[in-house]
Amino acid sequence: MSDSSLSDVPIDLHSYSGYDTHDELVLPPLPTPILPPLPPPLRLQPPGPMLPPTTSILFTKHLYSRSILDSNPPLLKMTCRQPNCRYSPTPQPLSQSSTGNLWKHYTQKHPTIAYTMKSGGNTPSSPSSSASSFFEPRNTQIQLARASKDTAQYREILLSFVVSNNLSLRLVESYSFRQLVQFLNPTTLSVSSRTLHRELQRQFIHHRGRLQIELHAHIINGGRISITTDAWSARNYTEYAAVTGH
Repeated sequence: MSDSSLSDVPIDLHSYSGYDTHDELVLPPLPTPILPPLPPPLRLQPPGPMLPPTTSILFTKHLYSRSILDSNPPLLKMTCRQPNCRYSPTPQPLSQSSTGNLWKHYTQKHPTIAYTMKSGGNTPSSPSSSASSFFEPRNTQIQLARASKDTAQYREILLSFVVSNNLSLRLVESYSFRQLVQFLNPTTLSVSSRTLHRELQRQFIHHRGRLQIELHAHIINGGRISITTDAWSARNYTEYAAVTGH
């Protein structure tokens, strides 16, 4: 068989359906793609308020929990984390950082924990507080039962000490005085000068009433009272008038 018999069969390019008259390949038209609908644009929510940073041991030692209330403006809520105690003060704005009421709650309701935290985390059994544990009552139940009576008696004794030594009522708010009291007994509640002033007024009214009864009984029984008056001005230009009965 010769090479001429194996030659390719001639193709009429002009009669082939895949080419046009200008010898260019013509492809069938593609179907129009159906695109899925675009999702709605994402609406970015503004970031919510964050807890303000703090270095207070009330929160670093997990004495209180903090949460932000969904309010306008947002408020900060704090709750005591001690067992069986759900104390929560009035929520306050995020810009405020007052912890006075928080410490006051622990001083009154959890005094041992408050003293331990303020003294640097020493436990009552540590050597630095062995003397204070010596003065602590051994029976907690008896201490709770006598708490109200002991507190009233402590105020009376404290007021007598301040008045008899002609001291200022603000002495009870000094750091050194409170340090002394906490050393003797960490469970003793702190007394403010305002509280001591109210105790002074209460005792004054009580003893004035008793004196009036005694003087009235003295006169009824035929007794007599001599009156002496005196007046002076103090260094702050405050004038006083005194009436002395004999």
